[in-house]
Amino acid sequence: KNKSMVFYPYARRRYKRHKEIEKKEVLNFLFVGLDFRLKGGLELLEAFADVKLSNINLYIVSKVSEKIKRNFQTDKRIIFLEPLPREKLLTQLLPQMDIFIFPSLYESFGVVLLEALSFGMGLIATNTYAVPEMLHPGENGVLLHHPFLKPEVLYGKKELINLLRGKI
Repeated sequence: KNKSMVFYPYARRRYKRHKEIEKKEVLNFLFVGLDFRLKGGLELLEAFADVKLSNINLYIVSKVSEKIKRNFQTDKRIIFLEPLPREKLLTQLLPQMDIFIFPSLYESFGVVLLEALSFGMGLIATNTYAVPEMLHPGENGVLLHHPFLKPEVLYGKKELINLLRGKI
């Protein structure tokens, strides 16, 4: 521990000042994940469908089965998009979004979280691995507890999820 340092990938700041969310008529949430199921996509869709506000949209950028899309086709606030090249994601989609949702069931380091932060977006994510190092509750987002793994104290830091338990 004392002989190592953490160097995070660099994410260039891509915004001057993010628009005030309170003044917007529609709030845009974004989920991006290549593995829809492992990244918590289905749980996110179910939770979003339970919220009945009409002034919110959820953009899902992932490979989603046609069956799942059919189950949510009546909710016009949910927009399914196929995975985009990173350049299009960074130049066309992220600048239009307000809040990035990342309820991953397993994530060692979500570079996409850094990219969302570089656009001044707020974050909602689960407390796995490095996520709590990027997401500071009350400052830049909301940290959710993992749905089935319990946080523990690791190296003196509280509320960390140890996904390697029993694998070493």
